Amino acid sequence: EHIHLLTISPRGEYELQGAIQMMIDREGDVQGFHISQRLSLTNPGDLLQINRDYLRRERSPYQNVQSKKIGKNTHFIPPVHIEVGTVIGTNCIIGPEVYIEKGSCIGNGVTIQKSIVLEDAELPDGAKVNEELVLNNIILPNQ
Repeated sequence: EHIHLLTISPRGEYELQGAIQMMIDREGDVQGFHISQRLSLTNPGDLLQINRDYLRRERSPYQNVQSKKIGKNTHFIPPVHIEVGTVIGTNCIIGPEVYIEKGSCIGNGVTIQKSIVLEDAELPDGAKVNEELVLNNIILPNQ
């Protein structure tokens, strides 16, 4: 929830530690969990890979769509996860391996594949997003 508040650090990066510190300062609590392997999160490509692994690990086909509004002729290709409060236009193709966070607004005729759309982001009509991270309406390529 705090990542969208980050600014680029002097090293030219969005620092995840800053978002974790905001959680501690504002909410007083951070929880973690053990995983069987080491995960590296240093660029958008790393986050996209972690997201793909998460979605693939769920029941197949995994489709959790809690959108506020979904337009006509919009199709989902599992696995996808769409959080509460999103608005999705007409004639969209979402998936596979797509995670859309709450409050996002997806225009008409949008195609999203193997990507993450972070909280409250907006994608204009006709946008094509493939293997990218959408943050504060900025599309970060998989690099």
